[in-house]
Amino acid sequence: MSHQYDNFDAAYAALRTQFASAVSKFWSANDYWIAAKAHYTAGEALPAIYDILTCLSEILGYDNDIWRYSLNSVYKSVTAESIYWAAQQGGADIIDMDAILSIMLSANPEQVEYFVGLVDAYRQSIWNRPFNKDFYAALARGFMIWP
Repeated sequence: MSHQYDNFDAAYAALRTQFASAVSKFWSANDYWIAAKAHYTAGEALPAIYDILTCLSEILGYDNDIWRYSLNSVYKSVTAESIYWAAQQGGADIIDMDAILSIMLSANPEQVEYFVGLVDAYRQSIWNRPFNKDFYAALARGFMIWP
């Protein structure tokens, strides 16, 4: 199968451009939908129908910008290309506990404050939730086995 790009960075750059175009079409479709409702409310059938058809056209354009359908290959889609190359190239960085701890130890005070605030907010959000004793018992058993 032939690909339009040969690496993730190129495919993702194209995806960002296409996504910006898609967002523009999304908001344009939204504007036409609002206009169609206004025309319908005012009893103006033909302008309402025109606005609905234009809205649908913008939605199809939005969808095409995201997926770029092609009859001969799905890989002409910048979205599919980005996913393909991300899967092929993986990532240079490995996220494991050593990497997380290293980053946390090198964080500046503002980053630490932000992180602690997020953890505290999360804790507060689950404070009044029911306690699942089976889940936490299994979790504790998992921590009892150390390599």
